[in-house]
Amino acid sequence: MQTLKDIIATSFSFVDLNDDEKNKMINELSDIAIQRTVIRSLEKMSNEEAEEFSNTIGDDTDPRKIFNYLESHDPSFFDMLREEVIRLQALASQE
Repeated sequence: MQTLKDIIATSFSFVDLNDDEKNKMINELSDIAIQRTVIRSLEKMSNEEAEEFSNTIGDDTDPRKIFNYLESHDPSFFDMLREEVIRLQALASQE
């Protein structure tokens, strides 16, 4: 299975960047895609589901726990993540 970073690495051209810059850019794009996907997933939730999410996650910001919860409650979570990478790619190509 491809990781998010693999998808980003193959979706964007990083020709002018050295390895450190490329890794930094991949990490930043990953963070943006994740944030946008989490927001989309939360927007799809009912008030009760959002409250359950809040109670389950609490103050824990462990990305794995959040991902596992969202993936188990929203089967389209990873599809939305891929869509966000495509949206970021489209935004980058406009510049």
